[in-house]
Amino acid sequence: MNLDFTDIIPSMPYILEGVYTTLQIAALAALFGFLLGTIIALCKITTIKPLIWLSDFYTSIFRGTPLVLQLMIIYFASPQLFGFQIEGYWAAVLAFSLNSAAYICTCSGYPLKPVSLLF
Repeated sequence: MNLDFTDIIPSMPYILEGVYTTLQIAALAALFGFLLGTIIALCKITTIKPLIWLSDFYTSIFRGTPLVLQLMIIYFASPQLFGFQIEGYWAAVLAFSLNSAAYICTCSGYPLKPVSLLF
């Protein structure tokens, strides 16, 4: 088996740019998702019923729908809903952030349960 990678060498700058963009999106989504997920997890352990309902609704929606569907809704439906087109980069950051926030909320909510008993 002879592997010849000489055809890929002219495309290396584009591949490396794609890797850099992917890492940027992942880092921003992780940061925003962690912040939003922590806030939603705190809403889940509060005694205020509407905050509990909203946080449960949020996690049910974003954990119950496929990420590709969330990406498509944010990117393609934003002109009809908001009147302006979201750039593809920021649509990806927003979709990944919202999705990861729902999962982070679920993972970080359980360790915070004993804290809610103190209040």
